[in-house]
Amino acid sequence: MIDAPLGPFPFYPQLLDANLIDRLLLLTVPIVLGKGKRIFGNTSHQVALKLMKCEATPTGVIMATYEHQGAVPTGSV
Repeated sequence: MIDAPLGPFPFYPQLLDANLIDRLLLLTVPIVLGKGKRIFGNTSHQVALKLMKCEATPTGVIMATYEHQGAVPTGSV
């Protein structure tokens, strides 16, 4: 398993494309800054993620843990 920080780390889209990320911890901070970047960059294929854990901090930050579930099944939501 690789712990890859999201944000300025330039290699996580390539790691996601190569199926090298098993778990993703996504922190959502309740601040609107204007125009931003795509979270997952320009990945070449869709990836199914399963929500394993989600909690909110007292300051409103959402901490969501997802696990890689492979390719997205056709016709699923």
